[in-house]
Amino acid sequence: MLGPLRDASLIFLICPVMLCLLIPLALTAGAAYLFFRLRRGLPPKLNQVHLQAQRVNAAVNRAGAKVAEPFVSAEAKYTQVETLLRTLFRQVKKDQKS
Repeated sequence: MLGPLRDASLIFLICPVMLCLLIPLALTAGAAYLFFRLRRGLPPKLNQVHLQAQRVNAAVNRAGAKVAEPFVSAEAKYTQVETLLRTLFRQVKKDQKS
């Protein structure tokens, strides 16, 4: 009498356990498949992103150089004039000491 009831109760206990084991197994298999697909598909896309980032970097460098050019030129002229005046006044002071 207990044999058939025991078998039925085991079936009712095994089914939820099997479902609880199948869900993580399916999630793990899906994640492995997704990572496999991404590993094959991402390098060409990342290469395109890298090239685009290089283009943006070059454009930013060119724009920065254009914006900074007047300031660099003005500073260079200021330094030239300052050096010239120092040289002239240094020579005048040397002549006055002699």
